[in-house]
Amino acid sequence: MKLINNLLSLGMLSVGILALPAADYEEKTLASFDSGAEGWTAVSGASGEHSKKHGGSFKITLGKQGSAFQKVGKMDFTGWDKLKMDVHNASDKSVLLTLKGTDVKDQHYTCWYFRVFPGENTIEYNLRGFSTKVPKKGEVKSLDLSNIKIINVRNENKVEGSVLYFDNVRLSRGPEPFIKPKQAATSGKPATEIPGNLVTNANFELGLQNWGTWGKWDGGLYNFNSGAGKDAYNGQFSGAIECERVGRGGMNQIIKLPKAGKYSVSFAVKGSTAKANSMRILITPAEKGKPELDALKLTKNFEVSTKWTTKSFEWDGLPGQMRFYLMHTSDDNIYFDNVSFVPQGQKIAAGTTKKVKEKPSKVVVKGDRTTVNGKQFFPIGIYGVEDPTVDFKGTGMNFAIGNAVGSTSDEWMTKCREAGVMTIANMTGMLRAHLGSQSASVAEAVKDRAAFFGYYLCDEPDHSRWYVSPGELRQSTEILKRADSNHPSIVLVMGWDRSMVFQYSDCASILACDPYSVEDMDKPVRIARCMEDASKDKRHQPIWSVLQLGWDNTTSDYPLEVLQCQAYASIACGADALLWFELQWAKRHPQHWEAFKKLTLELKDIHDELCGDEPAQMQPQFSDPRVIGITKQTKDGLLLITVNKTLEDVGEVTVTIPGLKKKSATGLFGSKNASFSNNAFKVTFNKGGRHIYRIKLLLQND
Repeated sequence: MKLINNLLSLGMLSVGILALPAADYEEKTLASFDSGAEGWTAVSGASGEHSKKHGGSFKITLGKQGSAFQKVGKMDFTGWDKLKMDVHNASDKSVLLTLKGTDVKDQHYTCWYFRVFPGENTIEYNLRGFSTKVPKKGEVKSLDLSNIKIINVRNENKVEGSVLYFDNVRLSRGPEPFIKPKQAATSGKPATEIPGNLVTNANFELGLQNWGTWGKWDGGLYNFNSGAGKDAYNGQFSGAIECERVGRGGMNQIIKLPKAGKYSVSFAVKGSTAKANSMRILITPAEKGKPELDALKLTKNFEVSTKWTTKSFEWDGLPGQMRFYLMHTSDDNIYFDNVSFVPQGQKIAAGTTKKVKEKPSKVVVKGDRTTVNGKQFFPIGIYGVEDPTVDFKGTGMNFAIGNAVGSTSDEWMTKCREAGVMTIANMTGMLRAHLGSQSASVAEAVKDRAAFFGYYLCDEPDHSRWYVSPGELRQSTEILKRADSNHPSIVLVMGWDRSMVFQYSDCASILACDPYSVEDMDKPVRIARCMEDASKDKRHQPIWSVLQLGWDNTTSDYPLEVLQCQAYASIACGADALLWFELQWAKRHPQHWEAFKKLTLELKDIHDELCGDEPAQMQPQFSDPRVIGITKQTKDGLLLITVNKTLEDVGEVTVTIPGLKKKSATGLFGSKNASFSNNAFKVTFNKGGRHIYRIKLLLQND
């Protein structure tokens, strides 16, 4: 199932692509395999041997899931940032590799997941997590970087028999060099624009930008990517769906029909082999649901040839929004290109919306602080916004994230400007298709808009199913910097493991993580850990926390205390923004929506103080570890935030702030005023409870 054998041509990989040198970047070779295995061995069912291929390499034939290869012997990683290695994947399936390091005291650290695609790859594992505190059996330890005794690289997926060639194992440190994209192979035909086409990115020249994807219907498992060269009908790229397990998977786009009437639908399609022989069309209402039950049109399977073929049909449509699916229902890969959805006998006026001249925004990220047009900014926002001029009424939010489809449109940017909120350009579809080389085209569409905050490169690139490497994201960030110096890049990692935070910490201007759950109240603790991990690098980037409000029908009602608990726990652990997922769920749960609106109004009230510095010598201390907090420096004193990070009644807790006089603090949002005695006061915490105070001029030297 060769989805893209030549990822090199897409600018994804560093091997063979011009790397522009970065100041102070250096490497140290650990193994070149020029004349032997150099101490590396295969274990756990894999077989390994030295190979003369690729100028000398270590050949691994993988066994069952969990097979691995490793190096045993004292290794000193002190002062180095990353462990890297070049890998040629000679199979037609991608392989997930995880690295585990062990020191002489048998302490372990795991760097999860690097997906190795067919062809040439350079993989990297961030070593900074090795020296952080790692929970193990109730203790907290750090690995001794000067005494690493085992490096083990393990296969995490079912690709028995796959052959990998490893070479140039090395350590690196310093700013990463810019990997200049190489021009991709073309189909030999120019990409065409069809007059009146209601489909955006119809030729997939921007990867899967503006296309939604889902690959798990009818027991199937499908992945999504781009095709290039002969796998593109015209232009450079096509949309690709790869089958891992037969069932059904598809890509979709929301289309707005201007009026009732007949519509002509057409697309070019081809399969990679004779097994990739069927697909279907599906049209549903725009709202999410079960497509099979809500279908406005569901075709029978089309046969798919291994040669490019154009398929066409007609449809009677009604005005409004609908969702148009291209579905893969068989094995191997199917490629789509040149998609059109055009009204018959109707002319759609182009350029009828008169654009208002706007003053472009300027967003500056310096350390962990962000300013918008010269003013400090703490994002408070939500995903799933349809119209912020309506959705944000009665809230304290200042940041809107809409549907990924249309996030760069004039209509969306105009609505955000009118609502007085900032927004992002969602580039997830482009990066998941491994086309970050095309990033500059997004900048041209949004960089001059008043409501534009920055580039949301990718949502969960660390997910094993839609993996995007740190190198791809760094490349996209650098391309965007060269096209637009006034707006930052953002990447959101899942954060379910500490290593994920480190793996992606140097890929964008801003790092966000979403270890959310409203049903597992240990999550605020895990959020805290992620924030602690990320704050190791906090001086060079802001850290955003993305919390779960609710999603689809999978989130049941939960205690309302969870909302404020997780929000203030995130702030207490260093979050520089709070975003929630997602709005449509909240609208279907009125009690949660009202509680959420109240919370955002609280945050709006203390917005400017949330942007303040955190005086290291005056951070709060608590008599109960279930309570955490933070102090922020303000114009005339301190803002003190305290929160019970559990859903247990804690009772009375002593709060101590070193360096304060014996004076009082003003309670906010229902908290009673506090009186200090010896720099401390007592307060009771109910489940998920928070107490917030303003303290004026209470420093010892005032």
